[in-house]
Amino acid sequence: MNAFVVGMRKSFVAGFAGLAALAATPPAGAQEIRVGGRTEPIVIGMAKGWFKEAGVSVKVVEIPNFMQYPNLLASNSIDVLDGYMPANIWNMIASGAQFKIVSGSALAVAAKDGQPARNARAYVVRKDLWDNGAVRKIADLKGRKVADFAPVPPKGQLSPFPIGHKVFGETFKEVDWVRVPNESDMMVALEKKDLDGARMRTRFARIAINKGLAVEIVKETDIVPRIQVRAVVAREEFAKQNADLLVRFLRVYLRGQAYAREVQKGAHGEEYRQAMKEHGSIPPEIALELVQEQEFTDELAMDDLLDTQKHFVMVGAQSKVVPLEQVIDRQYLQKAKALP
Repeated sequence: MNAFVVGMRKSFVAGFAGLAALAATPPAGAQEIRVGGRTEPIVIGMAKGWFKEAGVSVKVVEIPNFMQYPNLLASNSIDVLDGYMPANIWNMIASGAQFKIVSGSALAVAAKDGQPARNARAYVVRKDLWDNGAVRKIADLKGRKVADFAPVPPKGQLSPFPIGHKVFGETFKEVDWVRVPNESDMMVALEKKDLDGARMRTRFARIAINKGLAVEIVKETDIVPRIQVRAVVAREEFAKQNADLLVRFLRVYLRGQAYAREVQKGAHGEEYRQAMKEHGSIPPEIALELVQEQEFTDELAMDDLLDTQKHFVMVGAQSKVVPLEQVIDRQYLQKAKALP
């Protein structure tokens, strides 16, 4: 087992002391559902009072490391996960964990139908290197120092995450990757010329570009047009025992997704900022920028879910590929769509 995988597994165990939960007193007669992740549809449903109207009391559990959410799901600390599906969740399913994907949540998508490309992450190069022509394409980063906010393997190994491998190809092995968890520190390093480039969350890349520190060299959706950023996953036992509750939750969740799409088109601006101020965990002043980073949809990018698993297996982070038909259960979503 390589050092990266060992480090990932250690990170799954660490950090639970920092777990933070938001729990309001459930309305009389409401049924509680514990959700891992404070996502836009959840915040909207809480702020608009839609969950309360549906007789659902949502308890949000939010932790810094998204790779720990599957552990919370497995340990019965949450009922539903709304987030990215890392290698450990597939390993748990392969080992017998009864998890079911009950809905899509958000995708990164290439530009289509007059809509902009929606990317959760961006690859940037230092502006002076772009201006003098030293770095104009991914291959030009060979031998250069590039930062990532996510875990990186030793030089000479493939990207632990599939999109990095697809963006860089074999060049990935020849880059001097360094992990910098805080993108603000990346910007300082770019300004000091301690870094040549970076993989950053789009919100921070935009700041670096606006400050004249960097130029975007490629979007992930230039390479992969549909990327599964998040999915809604439930424990099967919970779903079976609380089918009506899960259906009502998903009905509100769908309303939250539709509302988020309206915000992307310019509607509900101040109301959305207020929702983020009251129930969110991101600064409300940048809420309208952040909501543009992904497409809110119940659809699933099946090819990406399968390719992601194959990559995890290739780099040794996942034991085997889990057939998607084994883990996807759309019955609750279909019933939610049938509700008025």
